[in-house]
Amino acid sequence: RDGERTGRPRRDGERTGRPRRDGERTGRPRRDGERPGRPRRDGERPERSRREFDRERRPERPLTDAQRRADEVRRTKGGGKFKRGEVPYERPTQERWVDEGPVRPPRKPRTKESKPERQSSGEIQETVNARALGPLSAALGEREGLRQARRVAKALEAFQAERWRDAKQILGSIATSAPEVAMVRELLGLSLYRMGEWLKAADHLEAARHLDRTQMVVHPPLADCYRALGRHDQVDVIWGELRDASPDAASVSEGRIIAANSLAERGNIQSAIRLMEKASKEPARPQEHHLRTWYALADLYDKAGDVIKARNMFQRIKRYDKSFYDVNDRLRDLGR
Repeated sequence: RDGERTGRPRRDGERTGRPRRDGERTGRPRRDGERPGRPRRDGERPERSRREFDRERRPERPLTDAQRRADEVRRTKGGGKFKRGEVPYERPTQERWVDEGPVRPPRKPRTKESKPERQSSGEIQETVNARALGPLSAALGEREGLRQARRVAKALEAFQAERWRDAKQILGSIATSAPEVAMVRELLGLSLYRMGEWLKAADHLEAARHLDRTQMVVHPPLADCYRALGRHDQVDVIWGELRDASPDAASVSEGRIIAANSLAERGNIQSAIRLMEKASKEPARPQEHHLRTWYALADLYDKAGDVIKARNMFQRIKRYDKSFYDVNDRLRDLGR
């Protein structure tokens, strides 16, 4: 018909459409009790919606068990200074890095006496071949002797790396099957000495001393084992042999320190002081064995009650090495 509107069929309950009049506003139908809307004036704030109003009046939601446990952990471990949702906002700051140089202390020069240089694998094998291959081949046969010589080389390498237990494990069976090899007994005795097994170490070092009289390296540790075991008469014998042979300054100094400590343990502190004073001169370039000798003498002065001489000797050590043993603590105890 003329003037009839066309379109989709009307649904149940749907209002009939009518033409909009001039100036009439469009939008959703007005709810019960709702005020009629009016145009917003310039500068006027919009009214809060019912959703925002309900959000402010909504009661606080209780925490879950997981949130309560997390808050308890923060309180007990000091990690939560603020309650949940109250952490303040911190503006990110730009860090400035300043290079203040290396943090590691300067490396001290290492002397040969303070820490012996490790031999290479070839040098170790040459040492074993020169000292142990012949006796091992004579005792076990050429083929077995060569195999055991390789094992002795491994033990020597472990000893130089301060793996005393590994060296002991390798040398134990070799010393049982070939007890007349001096190098095997010497190396096993030194490993046991480093581990503090004085009695076993003394047995092997004593055997090495009798098997090879040319090797004086066993005398200081052997004398120290006897001192630890209370066999002070044996200490005097070993020290006499070492003093007469005088193989090198470091070995003689070590033997002198052990002999002086043995005298001090027997109550002869003045005899020990006189023994150490014979080697107390100050050379132009002191080595580590000089510092060890001075330290032992200063300790004997302290035990004897001579505070002035003990302080002077500790101060001499400090002039050359400020971090030598506990020299700073000893000077502090003596009143510097």
